Amino acid sequence: MQNIEELLNTLRKNWDTLSQTSCSGTVALVDLTDSTRFKALFPSPDIWMERLSSFMEVVRIAGEETLKKPYIKYLGDGVLLFSKAEQADPVIFVEFSELLAKRIELLNLGDSRYASPAFSIKFTLAIDYGSDIYLLKDGDPQGIVIDRVFRISNYLMPNMIGVSSSFYKYLKDRGYSEKFTFAGKASLKGISEIWQEIYAINTIEKFSTQLSPEQKKKEALIEIWKMGKKDKPIWVVSGAIHSEEDIDVDAYSVQHGDSNALIAIIHILSKLYPDRAIEIVTSEEYLERNRSSFNNDIVTVSGPYYNLVTRRLINRLGLPINFELDPEKLNDYEDPICTFFESENAQVEFKTDRDDSKISSDPSVFIKVKNPFATDDRFVYLIMGNQTQGTYGSALMFGISSPHLYANYEYIKNKISRIGQNVEGFGIITKVCMISDYVEPIELRAERHLKMFTLPLSYKVDKVQEGPK
Repeated sequence: MQNIEELLNTLRKNWDTLSQTSCSGTVALVDLTDSTRFKALFPSPDIWMERLSSFMEVVRIAGEETLKKPYIKYLGDGVLLFSKAEQADPVIFVEFSELLAKRIELLNLGDSRYASPAFSIKFTLAIDYGSDIYLLKDGDPQGIVIDRVFRISNYLMPNMIGVSSSFYKYLKDRGYSEKFTFAGKASLKGISEIWQEIYAINTIEKFSTQLSPEQKKKEALIEIWKMGKKDKPIWVVSGAIHSEEDIDVDAYSVQHGDSNALIAIIHILSKLYPDRAIEIVTSEEYLERNRSSFNNDIVTVSGPYYNLVTRRLINRLGLPINFELDPEKLNDYEDPICTFFESENAQVEFKTDRDDSKISSDPSVFIKVKNPFATDDRFVYLIMGNQTQGTYGSALMFGISSPHLYANYEYIKNKISRIGQNVEGFGIITKVCMISDYVEPIELRAERHLKMFTLPLSYKVDKVQEGPK
């Protein structure tokens, strides 16, 4: 067994050899889609092996015709092709992809078996180009560029050809931009903490040019629910919980709508940030554990009247909203009133509506702010309502299960882009309707009660949000 010093010497020697093979080049990863399903439908090896062999032979021939003598490596149901920049101009890989699509189409049409939907061959093709590629003894390429093309391949739809944003920029500089369209964004795990843009070839009839619907949903969600680096937890802060027997308390009992809101938010965050720790605490617990510091990614749930973190953030951020319990304004059910300060001289009240004793609609407030109290890029989200129904509606506004997610995301994106200034955050105040005790999802562009503001404000808000006496 080698001792540590001998092992280090071996590693240094191998690295010295490997570093001398550093080069720039282009890599293509072709994958036969639905191959596992096909094997389940046709378990006899002679059937699926013949189909796989036909696919790989078409890939090999198309590669050798266009790329001359590429390095070819077979990977189960896929093929990796690589050429150094001096061996093949990277733009030729675009020609290779178009030729491959034509050859696969001919195979599907030319043989009666492949013309049937069950046998028809579909594939994905990811292409990338870059430097810092290192070659093993047999010419096998290694490095971030190779890792990135594998990550991109995972997000492509059947019959789709995608490239990285860096390769797209390379192609755009050489007049190839019209051959591509923006397909969507994806988290390339281990490559970058920032979601990466993926572009698709749009010159091939009936080929996909968009990432999967599930990925598009994640893309819309990540644009709304942005968080900072994963070196800190995401804090989800609720009101305090107490039992029904408690009478004289300054804490808030997490009720039906709030608990649903918590579940919806935790579902979103765990799906988008699987590598992040998520701390679920009451507002008192948050302040105690963080020594009242707000230097975190924070999502608060429930209104400021009982959530201390929400209350302090509203006041310190100078937000143009206030929840109050003015006895002279209250109805018989003592519903709070949400006031929106539209300007220094104008304000709008949002009240809870009732049909007899039952709530028929309730204000929902969703606020996103780039955290001004953090030492790096962090974000604050406030999820609130007059009653718990409004709080749940706020969580659903940009939730995974919302049927209006794309419409709401596009609405916000377009609104903010037209402002033409450095927007540090936005707020939405609207109403959520109750249908048979269920919260009706909000569609912002169709909402007549909607009020929206962006931060920073052009005026100063002096109103201080208060809580229980």
